[in-house]
Amino acid sequence: MRTEGFKGALLSASIITSLMVPVVATTLILSANPVSASPRIYLSAFTTKTPTIDGVINSEEWQDAAVSTGMEWGYEITLFVMNDMENLYVAVRVSDFLKGTPDDYLWVIFDHDHDNVLENGEDALRIYERGDPCFSDWFCERHNGWGGWGTDVTDVGHKGTNDGSGATVSTNGFREYELSHPLDSADDPHDFSLKAGDTVGFTLEIDDFDVDIGRGKNVGWPTELIDGVFTGPPGDIMIASPPLSISISPDTLNLRSRGRWITCFIELPEGYDVADIDVSTVRLHVDENNVPAEPRPMGIGGHKLMVKFSRPAVQAIVSVGEVELKITGLIDSIPFEGSDTIRVIKPGKGNG
Repeated sequence: MRTEGFKGALLSASIITSLMVPVVATTLILSANPVSASPRIYLSAFTTKTPTIDGVINSEEWQDAAVSTGMEWGYEITLFVMNDMENLYVAVRVSDFLKGTPDDYLWVIFDHDHDNVLENGEDALRIYERGDPCFSDWFCERHNGWGGWGTDVTDVGHKGTNDGSGATVSTNGFREYELSHPLDSADDPHDFSLKAGDTVGFTLEIDDFDVDIGRGKNVGWPTELIDGVFTGPPGDIMIASPPLSISISPDTLNLRSRGRWITCFIELPEGYDVADIDVSTVRLHVDENNVPAEPRPMGIGGHKLMVKFSRPAVQAIVSVGEVELKITGLIDSIPFEGSDTIRVIKPGKGNG
């Protein structure tokens, strides 16, 4: 990527010719969006712990994050990504060969529509130790066919707002960056608007530079951005739903039974109230078929909600054997999803 408005910026393009980067992520319950089989980085993790954005990547604060690592031009890069219901959190640890200079910076650049082209209105976030402020919220504005970031395309410079926070620290041969950014700020003309299940493309631009000696290196990862075009596949961040526990009763379903109900217990993590679940949106899915929850939940309190499904309706869409029952719905208009597996039997000759 090319930048404008930075004193003495030295940009050395690097092009990734292959992308097979390991991704380590927490076990998650995510909204059901199809994921491409392309060799892109996919990161998604939900957290109930708000990290302190001070530029120090604390392992306890970031233990819920999805993590990806890479090596580019000799720079060791570790990326941490997670979200809660309100914010996206990103942290980067990268080799700092020109140790401790305040001229280093990080860009997180987003490809909203996954077309591998930087376009007007697409979001970017910058952390620059020498900057005032250190964290700034930007958007793309193309200049004569060239996609770039100039001093006139901060959100604030276009009557927008600087949404989020960021900090950076150089320590032990590495520079660490931390930032947060709202999933859906009030600055609609300049910021993305994301909810659980949405996916946004991204790449990083990392600059290790010392203005005083005129030396430095610019690294793009997982891909480079040149003249407004991504030279390889960007990574993807999928906004994660809050993890939840699903328990369905009975755990053995007899198809010859004449019972009325299938009972489902939905349990949310601490800090979330099941009273915010819209019961009218709750569905039980088996493959392409689904059954709505009864409109009146039988029990609600704290972190656990009990809902009922018509037993005859469920029995009509299951087969004998082990069957996964998927539960979906909305909590505060945010999609959630979970599942439980039960055994289905049909006593009698030739049946399980």
